[in-house]
Amino acid sequence: MTASNTENLLNEIIAAYLRELDAGQTPNREDLLARHPDLAPELGSFFANQEQINQLAKPVAGGVSDSTTGSAFPPLVGKAMPTCPGLASGLRYRIMRPHAKGGLGEVFVAEDLELHREVALKEIQRKHSDKDDNRGRFLLEAEITGRLEHPGIVPVYGLGTYDDGRPFYAMRFIRGDNLKSAAAHFHLAASAQGPNYESLEFRQLLGRFIDVCNAIGYAHSRGVLHRDLKPGNIMLGKFGETLIVDWGLAKIVGRGTTREREPAIPADEATLMPSAGSGLAETVAGSVVGTPGFMSPEQAGGRTGGLGPSTDIYGLGATLYALLTDQPPVCGTDAGEVMQRVQRGDWPRPRVVSPAIPAALDAICAKAMALRPQDRYDTALALAQDLEHWLADEPVSAYPEPLPAQMRRWGRRHRTWVAGAAVLLVTAVVALAFGLVALDRERLPR
Repeated sequence: MTASNTENLLNEIIAAYLRELDAGQTPNREDLLARHPDLAPELGSFFANQEQINQLAKPVAGGVSDSTTGSAFPPLVGKAMPTCPGLASGLRYRIMRPHAKGGLGEVFVAEDLELHREVALKEIQRKHSDKDDNRGRFLLEAEITGRLEHPGIVPVYGLGTYDDGRPFYAMRFIRGDNLKSAAAHFHLAASAQGPNYESLEFRQLLGRFIDVCNAIGYAHSRGVLHRDLKPGNIMLGKFGETLIVDWGLAKIVGRGTTREREPAIPADEATLMPSAGSGLAETVAGSVVGTPGFMSPEQAGGRTGGLGPSTDIYGLGATLYALLTDQPPVCGTDAGEVMQRVQRGDWPRPRVVSPAIPAALDAICAKAMALRPQDRYDTALALAQDLEHWLADEPVSAYPEPLPAQMRRWGRRHRTWVAGAAVLLVTAVVALAFGLVALDRERLPR
């Protein structure tokens, strides 16, 4: 059973357990442990925290936990809107368990009591909630994520606040792995000869990456940068979904046009102008944002004023690098040293790390990660197009093929002609051989 399947089953068991408690029943803990021995440690840890169970099973008005319990998170949140009075209690989400924690926010797995589904509920951490700037950035992230409506961007279901004013928002809970773990699995399963970059598994992963490029291309069309692209922020659903998550470092940069200057732009493609966080100060020049091993040279140098789509294109190239090699372009434990190497463009080409990587993919990756922004792909869609050409066994713009490679491609694309020519050649050679033998026999003395 995969980690994601294990987590889903654990969530279902805990949700069922809490529903029985709500109904006044007494669930049999020993029976649950016996029926799910693989989950015994997790269930045992959950059962041992009776204080948390009491909080989870008890509705709390307004979604704020009782301060006397010391619970780290509330059980029910999300007051129903006046136009949606379906819930008598006025509460919509029951938080089931913690899921992940970042620098500013924290994500929980929650149950949507109105639509009876699991959702991911993200809230600002209490230790960061006192500052207006932090709340503004959190709201900005929620609005940007919610207004970027694309199949490759995680959908947001709703935004709300606790009674103490802390904001939260609910979004789709994605069941599956991320691109980082999928790439690690591909490389771990490689044979002694190295990864097979012609295999179906790799081609499927590359197709998922192309989906990411298209989604980022859409975000750029709305004037939004992600600024933290990496394999861990790309979720792969079990049914072909590819979703970019964690837009906490997103930045509105515009695209040089407005609807007034270009009236033909549809409303859903115009530059996104969020209302949340509008009073926030711009990122201070010289500050560094992003993940060191995947950030662009201009990010590593703190040149925040000149960031544009090329910044995300570098992040896409670094993500492709990790997919090809199973490691970041620049590795190291010292963040300062890593960022200095990033600024110098001091990283080995993918084919140096793994010689089996096709030369065209190596060139595509290197172009996306060019040191100078103007040397990278013009758009994320252009990067996607080159990768699609490679998958279709067509020439790519980033790699001028040598003549032997062009001839091999011509042969692959005209197999029938090549096969027919080979048959004719073999027939001619055999006929010539028989002719020579017959001629020699005629010359022999009788």
